[in-house]
Amino acid sequence: MRDIWENITSVKPGALGIAYTGTAPGLFLRVVIDGTLTVLTLGVYGVWMVHRVRKYMITSIAPGGDGLEYRRSALSGLGGTLAVALGLALYLLAVNAALFQASLLTWPFPNDSLANIRPDLVAAASAIALLPFAGALAYARQRRTIGSIRWRGVAFGMRKGAWSYSVLWLAMTVLTIASAGLLWPLRTFWLARFRADRTTFGKLRLRQRGSWRALYQPFAAILLSVVAAILVLRFVRLSGAAGMVLDGAIVAGMLVAYVHYRVQAFVILTNNKRLGRDVRFRSDAQTADVLAIVISGCVMLALVAAIVLIFVAVAMLAVFAIQAAMAGWRPLSGAPLPEAPIAFLSRVLLDGDPPVAALVAAIPLAIFGVAVWMAMIRQEILVHLVTTLDLRRVDEIEDAVDRARPTPDTTAQ
Repeated sequence: MRDIWENITSVKPGALGIAYTGTAPGLFLRVVIDGTLTVLTLGVYGVWMVHRVRKYMITSIAPGGDGLEYRRSALSGLGGTLAVALGLALYLLAVNAALFQASLLTWPFPNDSLANIRPDLVAAASAIALLPFAGALAYARQRRTIGSIRWRGVAFGMRKGAWSYSVLWLAMTVLTIASAGLLWPLRTFWLARFRADRTTFGKLRLRQRGSWRALYQPFAAILLSVVAAILVLRFVRLSGAAGMVLDGAIVAGMLVAYVHYRVQAFVILTNNKRLGRDVRFRSDAQTADVLAIVISGCVMLALVAAIVLIFVAVAMLAVFAIQAAMAGWRPLSGAPLPEAPIAFLSRVLLDGDPPVAALVAAIPLAIFGVAVWMAMIRQEILVHLVTTLDLRRVDEIEDAVDRARPTPDTTAQ
């Protein structure tokens, strides 16, 4: 387990460092167990899985050596999930009914409907109809999560504003698309400021300062990668293995640029946040460290996938051997193989029979893949971000904690 004081002892006097006490094996085992239970319960346990993983990661964050508290229950999450799912289902039903009625009135062929002739348009219209909910649901989820966190008895909070955030999210998204991505930093800054300006710690308000223009420095990496990709694809002609290597290099370069932008945008936005009057944040997150985490996690993911597939192949061969033995076939006997085992292998290896091959391979692959992603990549990125972050001029935080402490009853005997 990481030393809880690994980041606390390295910060300047008067600053508040943050440690992370969780471990990759601990989260990996938790995700594997909960993922298995989710499969066995046909997805019902998924709400508890999400709750347990989120609680594990949040409570492992320890500012000043004291872990955060997470006070939201899984049952409340289940109720919210069911309500959202039911509401969206009814909304989509109403949207599709309206489209169907409109098609009957406007489509020139009286014996057909738009739903039958162009189902792709109906699907696209349904997807577009869901866009207003994307931002609102994201904001509401973050608000519920932040509102469930306590530290040293002081509650975090986030004001209402899901639909206002949804309008801003849609406007910024349309503006970014219309500008061919050039206004992406503007979208990043305005959405971050909307969320930050509505976040509180006790009576202290968080504020996002700075300018969106500062984000163009890390964004330049994305612009350069896109320009380089266009020039290479325009003037370099390669085929076969060399072409595949070139395409892979282009994609890898653009992914590196994207990771660089995300990390440095986090640093710039964090360093320009203020809590209360003058509590400041200082982040030293490094793109190279995050890239190393992602690369090592992907290697581990490939290794785990190979192990799972080998295990599935061995299990299938074991089933084949059992079927052959039950049919009376013995190795080295010279007798022809029975028909049943051969038919089994034919379905698995040649036909790809989903009940036998796809499901048997996909279920453990999905469980272990999610476990590796959460424990080796997502959590490790979180560890890097929080342990390279400290707070400066924390007197207001100490005052807020002191006010939250219960006053001793001086009259008690």
